Amino acid sequence: MDALFRILDSLRKDQYAIILITHKLKEVLQCADRITILRAGRVAGTLLRSEASEENLIARMFEMKTRRS
Repeated sequence: MDALFRILDSLRKDQYAIILITHKLKEVLQCADRITILRAGRVAGTLLRSEASEENLIARMFEMKTRRS
């Protein structure tokens, strides 16, 4: 995966828009600038990476309340 992240970082630096579809939250938090969560085919939320954590991504995926809500 490190090779993929290096390629994505290179494309980002060249100002390409990248759409990465995955369920691997640690990878999303490592490489995304903005994260959109889908639930049942609909947008459940969009967060900047600085606002996101595994806990709040899972909460949006499964319509749960977080400890901070």
